[in-house]
Amino acid sequence: MLKWYDEHHGKVHGVPFSFVQDNFDQAKTTQDHIVVLKPKSFFDKYARMEPPSCVLEVGVFEGGSLLILATMWPDARFLGMDLRNQNDDLLSLIDRFGWADRIDIEYGVDQTDREKVLQLLDEKMPTPDLVIDDASHLYQPSRKTFETVFPRLAAGGKYILEDWGWAHWRSWPSFAHYEGQTPLSNMVWELVMCSATSPSIVEDVWANSEFAIIHKALTAPCSSEPVSLSSLYTCRGVDLDEHLIGALAERDAVSTKLEAVSLALGVASAERDTGLAERDTALAERDAALAERDAAIENFNRADRDRRARRSRLAYWIDYLDFRIHLFLSRASFAPKSFRERFAKAAQSRKRACYKDTNAGSS
Repeated sequence: MLKWYDEHHGKVHGVPFSFVQDNFDQAKTTQDHIVVLKPKSFFDKYARMEPPSCVLEVGVFEGGSLLILATMWPDARFLGMDLRNQNDDLLSLIDRFGWADRIDIEYGVDQTDREKVLQLLDEKMPTPDLVIDDASHLYQPSRKTFETVFPRLAAGGKYILEDWGWAHWRSWPSFAHYEGQTPLSNMVWELVMCSATSPSIVEDVWANSEFAIIHKALTAPCSSEPVSLSSLYTCRGVDLDEHLIGALAERDAVSTKLEAVSLALGVASAERDTGLAERDTALAERDAALAERDAAIENFNRADRDRRARRSRLAYWIDYLDFRIHLFLSRASFAPKSFRERFAKAAQSRKRACYKDTNAGSS
């Protein structure tokens, strides 16, 4: 009747079911598909427990876990309570499976409504031997449910707090209604202290990552009167609330210091980035200035080369003109011979100067 295909999928009486981890507002059990909020490994832990006879489940959601547990424990009766609106498809499945006499689900029930919860227990299941709280997972509502229902639990029965460790799971989604709430693990710690102070009522407390089991002692009486959880344990030394407040204050102080350090690091990082940007700007300006200097030097050298070339050409023509004048005078017939000889030597000297200027101008 119950078949698992893998960790998240299977069938109950031929109707497929699947494990849902998000989009809970859209998840809905129909007559063709069942929504489950627990994987196979979760139910494997329940399978190792001794089968109960009367099960109260507070927080049914879409009924998937209730249908699977009803298949696992075929001789048990189930009473479910949930604040949600009635799901007619789920009730139709229960009728189709022939479980109408085994499973009763009451909708519109707030787990903190002590009067309503006690009325339903009186009418439908006065003494359950297994209670599963899978409702709000919040400290105050869960504590009030425990104080109302635990006295009704059969001697030797089990009270289970599912998802007690949500505040400590690394993968727990950040739902808005859990922000700023007291972790349910505080209640588990209180119950551990109950087992030390009142072992005749709370025999022991056992927990894994999915749920915590509170065993009611065999000698504990069944009562219709609610009990105060804080009356079942005593504290010596530092009060639990005081200790928790101190721990929270230390955590907040550390968190404040970390935020300050993070802010300082952010400021330092911003200043560093600004300094690096200014450095890069200065380097770019320096490189631009160096490029301008190099261009100016190149222009100066080019102008100097042009000037030297012009001077060389001018010197050549001056020397050449001087050479031609001296050559003319050295050949003038009207001039005395000594005069012509002297100008001939001077002309040779001017000719050599011309060759020198020509070589200098071409170099």
